Amino acid sequence: MELFLIIFPGIWALVGVIFTAIGVGITSNRKRKEQRCTICTQGTVVDVARRVSYDENHHRSEAWYPVFSYYAGGRQIEQESRFGGGRPQFTVGQTVELYYDPDKVDRYYVAGETFPKLLGRIFTGVGIFCLAVAVIVLVVRFLLL
Repeated sequence: MELFLIIFPGIWALVGVIFTAIGVGITSNRKRKEQRCTICTQGTVVDVARRVSYDENHHRSEAWYPVFSYYAGGRQIEQESRFGGGRPQFTVGQTVELYYDPDKVDRYYVAGETFPKLLGRIFTGVGIFCLAVAVIVLVVRFLLL
């Protein structure tokens, strides 16, 4: 039982640190993009790519990734978003407010794209929850000794 009370919170703490680090990384990456991508332009959703995947139990899942087209640095750029969702957030032909980096025009973010912010918050929240479980178990363990 004593070993369990050491390993259990340790595993929760490790998972908490990993999830929190991922969440903070996603959030800070978005903030860096917002600082670097200062030129506003109009982008157009030219496609919504569907990606189908299967897990080890052959369960099928699909995600939708918008493809944005915009004019920057004297050329037309078309890029698929790195963030997809279980249902399309954008429709083909939709115009979006897009910000790009003047030093690296293929680096951009879409003002209305909410998924990256949500994803960062979810990972951070799960991480903090796991860390809280680890701390509570440790506190209870020491109070019972």
